[in-house]
Amino acid sequence: MIYVLLELLFLNVYFSTFFVLNYLNNTCHKLIYRMKVCEECGAPNAKICKAHDIRLCSDCMKLDEYCMICKTEAKKTYYLTDKDLVNVECTEVANSVYRNSMLCLYNKREIINEFCLKHSIDQYDDDAIENKLEELADAKKNAALKREENAMKRRLNRKKKLIKELELYGLELRSDSKLCKSYIDGTAKEWTLEEIITRMCEMKFLYEYCKMDKCYKEAERRQCEELNAGYIPDVPVEVDAEWIALKKYTKNGKYPKKWPWLVY
Repeated sequence: MIYVLLELLFLNVYFSTFFVLNYLNNTCHKLIYRMKVCEECGAPNAKICKAHDIRLCSDCMKLDEYCMICKTEAKKTYYLTDKDLVNVECTEVANSVYRNSMLCLYNKREIINEFCLKHSIDQYDDDAIENKLEELADAKKNAALKREENAMKRRLNRKKKLIKELELYGLELRSDSKLCKSYIDGTAKEWTLEEIITRMCEMKFLYEYCKMDKCYKEAERRQCEELNAGYIPDVPVEVDAEWIALKKYTKNGKYPKKWPWLVY
């Protein structure tokens, strides 16, 4: 009976001591947290590290244990893909920029280890890591230059092709033509070369045979009158001016089947 009582007394003291120490530890943690002191080295003016939920100074944040980088930086700096990052532990924290999304943070050392594993490099060989990063950076730069070179060649080819087609219809490449510029840049996805040539012929016909400048001013005046009367014009002023020009200077309000400046 005495042994049982002694054992119960011992357990009571043990657990009481455990809870007291645990309480003191949590209390100290809260006091340090409120005092803005680094919990790693005790330096003042420490900031909250969201990934670890502790206060750290700027120096301790650089330690391998605490240094974190976002997913974008990991992919950009160490040339990793989403597939490479699947097996790396991610810590999600609130995104201060995009409040409706979470920010995924990785331990920098684990990212470096994954990089080394991908390229068969010793994770402790800093020189080999640096050399590989420089090699990948040069390869990325050369690839970008190659893409730009190919894009330039495609632009020149489109420009030559456009000039050749324009000349067949007695036209010149206009530097102020947004349509021609977009075709050369490759952004006029909804326009074929034939449609662009047709539109350029129409513009030449409007300005040289239909007094388009005068019709444009008339269209502006008409639309201003509509706005003043409380109505919103149905079409842009350019479309209205084109309609006025065709109505006034053509027989049927349509473009001619044969362009008047061409010798057939």
